[in-house]
Amino acid sequence: MRAQRYEKRFHRYTSDGVGMKYPFYFRIFSPDDLQVWIDDELCLGGYRVTGLGREKPGTVSFLRPPAPGRSIVLKRHLLIVRKAEIMTSGQVSGRALRMELDHHLGLMQQLEEQIDRSVVLPVDTEAPVRPVLPAPQPGQILGWSED
Repeated sequence: MRAQRYEKRFHRYTSDGVGMKYPFYFRIFSPDDLQVWIDDELCLGGYRVTGLGREKPGTVSFLRPPAPGRSIVLKRHLLIVRKAEIMTSGQVSGRALRMELDHHLGLMQQLEEQIDRSVVLPVDTEAPVRPVLPAPQPGQILGWSED
């Protein structure tokens, strides 16, 4: 599989109250690599995941269809862990090595996507600058003074 620079990391659907299967088009290696959100709330059960480790689409199948109009988000969320046990002396299977490398590539893509959504300073900003945002307050806005 040729690595894609930017693979979509989430899919958003709106439930019709009937459908129970929702596809995702990113590679995951275990059910823990997928977060299922319903209306901005992390769903911790009530569904099955198929298509683990495959390059073909996977599917989230709900045990009961979500209520009509609910927002469903399927998001890849790889954990930063080592998948394969690679010894310093001994043979490594090509399959185990490929899965480990694919997992690391997925982690890098995940971090890239998170950085792309982050607030950053211009590249020519003089160091040391350590921007710390205040805690959100209702009715307040973020701004900069002239000094």
